[in-house]
Amino acid sequence: NSNDGAPCEGPVEQIQGCGEVACEQRICKDCVWGPWSDWGDCSKCGGQRYRQRAVVKMPNECGKLCDPSVAKEVGDCTSHCEDQGFCSWTQWSELGECSSSCGTAVQMRQRSLNFHQKEADGENQLVGVGMCTSAGGQYYKSYRVESAASEYECLSMLDASASATSKVLGVEFHKPSQACDILVSGGDKIEPYMFSRPIALKLNAQEGADPASGAIFGGDETEGWKCWKRVPGYFFKAVKTATCSAWQVDVKECPYKSCETCTPTACIFGAWSAWSEASCTQLCERHRVISRMNHCGGDPCNGPLISTMHCRKDCEDPVDCLFDEWTSWDASTCEGGRGQKMRSRNVKQAAVNGGQPCVGPTQETGPCDEPIQDIDCELSEWEAWTECSVTCGLGFHSRERGIQTAKQGFGNPCEGPLSMVDDCRMKKCPSQNCVWSDWTEWKSPGEDGMCSRSRKIYIEATGEGLPCEGPMQEVRMCLSVVDCEISEWSVWSPCDRSCGGGQSMRGRHITVTPKNGGKACPQDLEELRGCNESPCGGKHCEVSEWQAWGVCSNTCGRGRQIRERFIVNQANGGRGCDNLLAEARECGEIDVAAGENEDALELTGGGLDFGGDSAGLDSTGGGLDLGQQTAGLDSTEGMDFGGEAQGSGGLDIQGGGTYGGQSGGGMSVSHVAHSMTSSGGGIYGGSGGMSVSHV
Repeated sequence: NSNDGAPCEGPVEQIQGCGEVACEQRICKDCVWGPWSDWGDCSKCGGQRYRQRAVVKMPNECGKLCDPSVAKEVGDCTSHCEDQGFCSWTQWSELGECSSSCGTAVQMRQRSLNFHQKEADGENQLVGVGMCTSAGGQYYKSYRVESAASEYECLSMLDASASATSKVLGVEFHKPSQACDILVSGGDKIEPYMFSRPIALKLNAQEGADPASGAIFGGDETEGWKCWKRVPGYFFKAVKTATCSAWQVDVKECPYKSCETCTPTACIFGAWSAWSEASCTQLCERHRVISRMNHCGGDPCNGPLISTMHCRKDCEDPVDCLFDEWTSWDASTCEGGRGQKMRSRNVKQAAVNGGQPCVGPTQETGPCDEPIQDIDCELSEWEAWTECSVTCGLGFHSRERGIQTAKQGFGNPCEGPLSMVDDCRMKKCPSQNCVWSDWTEWKSPGEDGMCSRSRKIYIEATGEGLPCEGPMQEVRMCLSVVDCEISEWSVWSPCDRSCGGGQSMRGRHITVTPKNGGKACPQDLEELRGCNESPCGGKHCEVSEWQAWGVCSNTCGRGRQIRERFIVNQANGGRGCDNLLAEARECGEIDVAAGENEDALELTGGGLDFGGDSAGLDSTGGGLDLGQQTAGLDSTEGMDFGGEAQGSGGLDIQGGGTYGGQSGGGMSVSHVAHSMTSSGGGIYGGSGGMSVSHV
């Protein structure tokens, strides 16, 4: 039953007789118990343990019945209650190797927070220069030590009071006057007998506002004073089973070794993040990163990247469930005063550690503002409870109902929740140790040169399982070498003068700046060259326009056409001519039989070399260069090129030729085709022309 409903009444199990036929021989069989189980664990901070057994055979109608009272047995045992201890920082590890052999490099060290049964020795810590003040800027109640004559003797007051009283917060020492004051909170009082050795004390007069209480915050910059406080040898007190795990990382600059010439730049820390929420480790954390690394011998960053402080969070006491505030009414379904308006709320904090669950509606309905017809609202029946949210331990389940008939007019509105949430307790969860996930890959370094990796809790600890210990995130310095990169050369700029010698320029720029000892950028980012060097007022060489193409050299098959132009004005103090004076091109089509003589001249692959010009003829300086013909030469008519090339005045081709006779000028191809001569001169600069043997 729930919600004050009536409890169930009546038996949940009934037994009736069966097998009434009498047996010929009556044998009574008693109840038979199985073997005892192993003893369970001893109760926490107690002296009891349990074991049990089960029935393996039930009795018959005349046998001895099973006695439920002997199914479970209680035994004595001894157990150890939780030990009180201290969560203390370990010593700093040794500094690691420098991250780089030259340029900016750092060393890292770290320490961890671990559980210790014994308290480590405390130490005296300089809080700041000036008189000690609280967070609100108030001064502390103080006693003047008349027997202290030096700063060392003043600090020894903290050591003398460490084991005698917890009232002493710190000391102030004034070097010019050798004055030593012991500080306490405003409501505390100390006496000479509280210290490990006799001292003379005198209460200082209090002026102004009430004396401060609590921890020392800092100094007020009063000239000549120093503020000291006693720091305990532990971070916070805890029981042995408490989670006591944290890490701190410290970064130190390595001695700088220059990799290149550069300007010193100091390292800069980024701002601290906000303190994180307290966790069951009883710690809060805040982080910061290096926003700019030092460079070329600049001052390094010196200090931690992660800071922690003790934050109290109760993870064992029960926490009750809490609802959020109701939302505003939703009247979107109202039309002309008809319908219902709705509002809802959510669970803000679920119940943990046996706290009271949320009981009450998560949705409410009400009438629209302008009713027209009086119809009472009716709610439907409750649906069945959902399954429990957990398979073991304490969870919750819910049920819902809806509006079956909406209220109209002055009818009565529906009242009551549309959904309900209640707790449900399942079987006890088995013990499971906490399991970490694998570490992620190291992330690429950012602008600060730091890499990080992280891991998560893969399986939460349940029952009496062991919690996870160790850091959830690790950082390290991992600078990457970046070489200089430059763009391609730009095009040459126009000449700055049209004559008389000018200059043209082209340039390139740096696209990637070198970092962390990378390859340096070249010095030559601009280039100059001379241009338009001819004197101003001089006369340049000029050539005529091209003449018309001449007739084709063959009337059938493939031949050549030539056109030419002439120098009309010689250069006089100006730029000389560097133009072609003659051009040749192919004409006609190849349709000539090769003939029957197998010794005929046939140049089908490379042909004759016409000076590298695919057009055939190129006469620019006097003489004739027979360039390569891609189509070759296959002629049954013979060719005779007479005449000679006269300097730059052009080309004169005369004569003819036959395939089997004598050639009187230019070039001749013999009948036997074992040699080839040109007796006209002017070819390749020789008097004998050109000879091609053993074709």
